[in-house]
Amino acid sequence: MFLARFSIKNSVLINLIMIAVLAVGVYSFISLPRAANPEVSFHWVFITTIYPGTASEEIEQFITKPIEDEIDGIEHIDLMTSTSSESVSNISVKFEQNISDDEFDKRYQDLRAAVDKVNLPDGAEDPNIDTIDSSLMYPMLSVVVSGELPEKQLKDIVDDLEDAIQEIDGVGSITIAGVRDREIWVEVDQARMDSLNLTFPQILAALSMQNVNIPGGTIKSGRSEYILRTLGQFEEIEDIKNVIVHSYPSGNQLRVKNIANVWDTYKPEETRARLDGRQAMTLSISRKSGGNIISIVGEIKELLENYRTDKLPDGAYINTTIDMSVYTRDSLKKLQTNAIFGIIFVLISLGIFLGKRNALFIALGMPVTFMATFIFMKITGRSLNGTSLFGLVRSEERRVGKECRSRWSPYH
Repeated sequence: MFLARFSIKNSVLINLIMIAVLAVGVYSFISLPRAANPEVSFHWVFITTIYPGTASEEIEQFITKPIEDEIDGIEHIDLMTSTSSESVSNISVKFEQNISDDEFDKRYQDLRAAVDKVNLPDGAEDPNIDTIDSSLMYPMLSVVVSGELPEKQLKDIVDDLEDAIQEIDGVGSITIAGVRDREIWVEVDQARMDSLNLTFPQILAALSMQNVNIPGGTIKSGRSEYILRTLGQFEEIEDIKNVIVHSYPSGNQLRVKNIANVWDTYKPEETRARLDGRQAMTLSISRKSGGNIISIVGEIKELLENYRTDKLPDGAYINTTIDMSVYTRDSLKKLQTNAIFGIIFVLISLGIFLGKRNALFIALGMPVTFMATFIFMKITGRSLNGTSLFGLVRSEERRVGKECRSRWSPYH
């Protein structure tokens, strides 16, 4: 009753508040991110570390256990499981489900910092740390690059597109399929090596010694401080060919090219992708949580169109598939259209059975309710999707039904 009396006495203030709610609500509705489905954060983190050619016992001792010990003290961890197999360590960390997304992001950063502190053995790759939510489970768009071009040229196009797409705001992970990793093969002539009394470990040692990137600490000079590194990484095939394997007292030097062939090639083919009979490579693009799928895909398509015009060589083609923005746009459009027609029919029915005055009062509450909901969704970081829009219409239906019963009641 207090609220009713206050509203009657301060009608100008209440009208101004309603106008503000409508204005802010319209802005919130326009700026709300669109999505196909509601976003769900599972609060899981997966840590994968590869140590090639290592037995599972050593993986457990030198990789899995040190990482587990380092991250064990992080707050809000609910469950941690690990699997150590040949060459691979997999650790799954589940945080408490009732923590907020902001709190999870903080704990996730703490976990990354803890993993970075672990001293891994030489030869182990850097840990790959991933989190998962519903927005990353399915790609919002797949970009297919195809053509009758050399594999290296197609891969260069894919790498160029990946770098450009990754810069678009809202783009999450990009998974590439149909691309083979580059490999440098050194094929040693066994007979030649034996005749020179050399062994494979000697050749490996020579290559390892020349392909280094070692931190050398810092040096201060006055007010300046310089970071020192020993750089000796291979950049060209010729660098590998010219590595000295053995030096003779006479001054002659035996190089890799004297006993081996060096090839710049790719890993053996395990899967094959083709489009219209042409070799193809696919970029599956996911969005970040909170990203607007319609606007993000629109920016990607604009980027692809510019790339076709300015950079794409003859004989190469770029196509898009699995475009979830089309489904999202159509789904939201149908729901919005159905909601509008439903509201119109409800108002007509109210006007017939309850009279124009009562129908008008009930109708005035609808836009205020919708706009207030959009403001709440904007503040809490929600997305506009089929489920949320259906729930909004359904809740408004219940509100209207309750209002009708109160006005139709003989005790009103």
